[in-house]
Formats: sequence, C-alpha cells, structure tokens
Amino acid sequence: MTTPIVLYTTHTHTFSLLLSLTQIYLSIYLSIYLSIYLSINTPIYSFSLLFFSKIHRILFSVFFFSVLILVFFNSFFSLFANFLHFFLRLHFFKYFSFFCIPFFSVSYPFFIRNVTNAAAPAESRTIETLDRRRARQSRDAAATASARAAETPLRRSRAVETPTRRRAPQSRDAVATATARAAETPLHKSFRNAANAATTARLRAAETFDRRRSRQSRDAAATARSRESERELQRKARNARNAAVTSAAARNSEGPQIRANRLSRPLAAYAPTAAFSALRMPVVLPVLVALFWSFLAFNYDPGIDLTTRDDLNVWPMTCVCQFCNAHKWAGEPACLCCYSGKVRLPRLL
Repeated sequence: MTTPIVLYTTHTHTFSLLLSLTQIYLSIYLSIYLSIYLSINTPIYSFSLLFFSKIHRILFSVFFFSVLILVFFNSFFSLFANFLHFFLRLHFFKYFSFFCIPFFSVSYPFFIRNVTNAAAPAESRTIETLDRRRARQSRDAAATASARAAETPLRRSRAVETPTRRRAPQSRDAVATATARAAETPLHKSFRNAANAATTARLRAAETFDRRRSRQSRDAAATARSRESERELQRKARNARNAAVTSAAARNSEGPQIRANRLSRPLAAYAPTAAFSALRMPVVLPVLVALFWSFLAFNYDPGIDLTTRDDLNVWPMTCVCQFCNAHKWAGEPACLCCYSGKVRLPRLL
C-alpha cells in the first residue's frame, strides 16, 4: 500500500514543478513579445506619420499587433501541447482504465487486468533506483542466457536460417517422403491412411469453433494461392483427376450400399435448408427433386430394397371402380379408368 502513495506524491510534485515552469515560461515570453512590439512599433509609427494617413496608420498598427498576438499564441499552444503530451504519457494507463474502459462491455475484467499489469512495470521503472535497475537487467540477462543454453542446435539453426536454406531441407524431405510412398505396399498404405484419418478425426472433434474457422481460412488461402500459381497443363491434369474419381468406371465399381448412400446424399444435404427454401424459393425444391429422379430407373439395382420407401411404393390394387369394375391403386384418381361412368370401354377377353 506504500507504492501508490509514493507514486501519487511523485506525480503531484512533477505536476507542480511543470506548472511553475509553465508560469515562468509564459511570463518571459510575454515580456519578450511586449518589448519587441514596443521597440518596433514606435519607429514604425513615427515613420508612418510622414508617409501614411491616419486610417492607414491604424490599420497597420492593428495588423502588426495581430501578427504578434498570433505568434504569441502559437508559442503558447505549442508549449501547452508539449505539456499535455507529457502529462498524458504520465497518466495514460490510469485515466484510460478508469474513464474509457467502462464504455466497452466485452471482457472488462480481463482488459482491466491487462492494463493494470502493463501500467505496473512502467510506474515501477520511473521510481526504481540505479541499483535496482542493474539488478533487474542482470536477472534478465541470466534468464536469456539460460534459455539460449537450453535450446537445441536444430531450433537455433531453424530460427536463424534464411528462406533459401529452409527450402533445401524441405525439398529433401519431400523427395524422401515420395520415395517412401512409392515403396510401400497397399497394406501399409491402407494402414497409414487409416491412422492419418483417425488422427485427423480426433483433432477435428477436439478443436474449437475459432480454431476450425482459422484452419478453414488458412486452407482456403493456400488453395487459392495454389490455384493462382498453377499452369494450364497442371489445371487440366487436376480437372482430369477429379473427373476420373466420379467417372462411369467409379459408378460401376461401387456396391449397392455405396450407391444408395451416394444417391441419398443430395437430399440429406438439402434437408437442413428445406424449410427455408420452401418459404423463400418455392421453385427450387421441385427442380432439385426432378434432377435427382431424372433417369434414375436406368440405374435400377435389385439389391436395394425399395419397398421401405413410401414415395416409391404404390401398394396393391385394392380399390374397385363402381362403374366399370376396374382395379385401381389406393391413391389413383377416380376419373382415370372410365371418367366416373361417362366412358364405356369394351370388355377385355
């Protein structure tokens, strides 16, 4: 509790000393400007009596006096600006924490603690003695030396290496990785892919929303840079690889369950936004459904059980028309067979 009293006393004495110096400075400036004005105005006024009229003399005196007043106020405001700059630097953290921070409601205690922690070293630096400063500097030098002694040569070399030197080991590592990938068997590759997938899934499940957003932004920026730097031949090769993944050969080689999952994926992806799309764009849903079911009958697979889907199963023909005794499905309209008795068709033998 003694440090704030000492700091307040030191700041009060500094403020009183600055106020006294300001008063002395202003008095000296005022006396100098008045003496300059009187010494210059008297001969100019006597000279103007011979060559100028009374109105010209008055205008000249007013102009000359206004120029001196402007110079005086310019010096005064420059002195006041220097004094205010020093005063704000001296009390910045204190006044900022008490008057500006209450307008910000986000992380107020956290910000107050950071401002207080930042202001404490600055205030302690102003009152510490020469011996304390030397002791603090020696402790900082010892801590830095111990940290330098504890770091490994690899970390030290990575910290000082240039981009050109960094590019050479990276290229060697890439060549070694490519050689190892080419020499591994399909079983080792599957094990490695499974381990990488499990590690990636575990990291994705543990990351927060901010980390996921920053990772996605970094990936998007890296992808955009690679797209901008690739050549036309590389772009064509990449498009060909992407097309080969979803080609007809890949469709024919997939099993029934994989095909069912692929066909139901568009509807599953569209399901979260179906309610909003029905209110905002009523035409989009029929278009997407039509595109999904277009030519789907040509990809019929007997291994898929379609009887569990209510939108595909029409159920048995249990209904009988009362006019022509035709069998109909349960959801079939009444006018499709004989138009409710208005059309008489010949009997089928």
